[in-house]
Amino acid sequence: MKLTDLLGENNIVEFNAPTREGALNALVHHLLKLKLIENDEELYQKLLEREMMESTAIENNVAIPHCKLEKLKNPVILLGISRQGVNFLSIEKKPTHVFFLVISPADFPALHLKVLASVAKIAKSKDLMKKIIAEKDYSRIKQLIKEEEENQILKSP
Repeated sequence: MKLTDLLGENNIVEFNAPTREGALNALVHHLLKLKLIENDEELYQKLLEREMMESTAIENNVAIPHCKLEKLKNPVILLGISRQGVNFLSIEKKPTHVFFLVISPADFPALHLKVLASVAKIAKSKDLMKKIIAEKDYSRIKQLIKEEEENQILKSP
């Protein structure tokens, strides 16, 4: 499964929020604005509950907040960029700048894991994450991700 198949150009947003809660709220609000979700409060609470269990911040200044929703028909991915960075309780104790918000239909847990695996593969590229943070053109960001996915396919056995 390719991340770029799920990531529309409108699904990339730059936001400014100093806290973990503010970052989640900004991302959820953008999905509501795009009409990709119906209930922003339910999604926000599910994401916050997930973060309370353990932060989804990983290496390379990336976080992958995620959950499953009952009424969703297809997975939704939103790429959020915080140029100032957010204290998202990362394992590296560094600010998080790139957020891959993943929401999947509750009825398809295997699909949720597939989407998360696709995002995690992309998030491992430190160079790509630096480029995403620096790039202001959203179509170029999508192109960079597509190129990384193609490179990974060529490298796989």
